[in-house]
Amino acid sequence: YDPDIGAEGFVEPVMSFCSNGDVLCMMRHGLWQARSTDGGKTWQPYRTLEVRGVDPDLCLMTHGVLACSYGRPGNRIMFSADGTGREWTDRIQIYEYQRGSFGYTGIVEVQPGKLLYVYDRHGAFAEYDGKQTTAVQGVYITVKRKG
Repeated sequence: YDPDIGAEGFVEPVMSFCSNGDVLCMMRHGLWQARSTDGGKTWQPYRTLEVRGVDPDLCLMTHGVLACSYGRPGNRIMFSADGTGREWTDRIQIYEYQRGSFGYTGIVEVQPGKLLYVYDRHGAFAEYDGKQTTAVQGVYITVKRKG
């Protein structure tokens, strides 16, 4: 907890190994990350990515690219080409956030170089019992390593 960050503090953490063996923890309140170089025994000071977002998810892909999905505003994905999470590029919007959606996402590598990206989407189906529905939707994303 850091009172300078705000009352919400750091929430919705997710962790992944990086290509260099570090453990990376991404957290919500904007997007923040903390890193451990000794398997989680100690942690370097957290730092902001200067990116708004909620509910991050991480996936270290078999070819070494580290992917991070997150939501609100918009459901997005970004990549660390070297797999360390020190630099993030290609912040791509997958779905434009709409009121009634939570902006929550998840990713998993379903085959080498191919991610399944899932997210909640308001109004994905016709009304049910007179209520708008929120549903989970998914897309496949092929990720090719540069070079």
